Amino acid sequence: MSTIRDVAEYAHVSIATVSRVLKKSGPVSPETETRVYEAIEKLAYLPPHSSKKKPENRKLSVLILFPNHIRSMHSEMLSGIRDAAKKEDILLYYAICDNDSSLETTYVDALRHGQFNGLIFMGTFMQANDLIQLRKTCQIALCGECVEGAKVLSVAIDCEKAAYDAVSHLIEQGHKKIAMITTHRRVWSSVEKEKGYRRALIDKGLPFEEEYIFYGRFTSNNSRYILNYYEAMDEPPTAYFCISDDIARSICNCLMERNYEIGKELSVCGFDDSESSTSAYPRLTTVNQPFYEIGHRVVEMLKSNMTSVIEHNEAVYLSHRLYIRESTSGNRELEG
Repeated sequence: MSTIRDVAEYAHVSIATVSRVLKKSGPVSPETETRVYEAIEKLAYLPPHSSKKKPENRKLSVLILFPNHIRSMHSEMLSGIRDAAKKEDILLYYAICDNDSSLETTYVDALRHGQFNGLIFMGTFMQANDLIQLRKTCQIALCGECVEGAKVLSVAIDCEKAAYDAVSHLIEQGHKKIAMITTHRRVWSSVEKEKGYRRALIDKGLPFEEEYIFYGRFTSNNSRYILNYYEAMDEPPTAYFCISDDIARSICNCLMERNYEIGKELSVCGFDDSESSTSAYPRLTTVNQPFYEIGHRVVEMLKSNMTSVIEHNEAVYLSHRLYIRESTSGNRELEG
């Protein structure tokens, strides 16, 4: 097993410099810090607080960190996390950052100081480079989301492919003017869904028109405003692809208030296959995410990283399904 002296010799620095980098104390140039981290990665050096050996008579502990409120779609994911943690003998803790990046930093610092053996981000404010540096000394994973460019264990679905399948279905139904209702916050999943939307249009020979994408918030209160925006167009959309079922359900409700026949005059597609997709008429065509399996898999793989020499620091995509229901005049299932 490599020692701190080995790291110092490999990076051509003193042991004290390596210690300052690990403890993030004292002045160290960015170039020196990079050399030290490269040496740590090359030599597979494990600082004392990052030891992969399970302490005697103590369970491994993992913090589940939410960037904001715990949405309903997380219930199945959390069930998968809890079941896997029970199976793997892991003690779980939960925390919510309330959209406060400084609070997230506080919890990450607690991980660095050994208060937890691992951390699962249910979304994060951290950038790719920061995550890469963090995982060099700490055990982390992303659940249900990824961060572009971050070589960090992540378990999710291929949101770009899932959106492509959903929009392709709408095109195959004969729609040529398809709106996309997405979020103003550019998280990985929403960016990937937009890529899939664009690619489906281009592949099917339809023009991509920026004005047909609405960047809003994850609330249902502004659905009337959204529809007013689209209906004021010279060529209003005949189909709506929404990045969540909650948004899609709200759009359906507003369209029915205006006496549209959903699935006949207009089509609406959601995403997630959450409870709201089948809680009212019409049932929503939507992308199903295997939330339980995602949660279960991320715990299993993080446990492996915490206890094995070989680490997984890549994105793992599980299969999605497109459920075609009344909101787009269908009743069948397509697997992606």
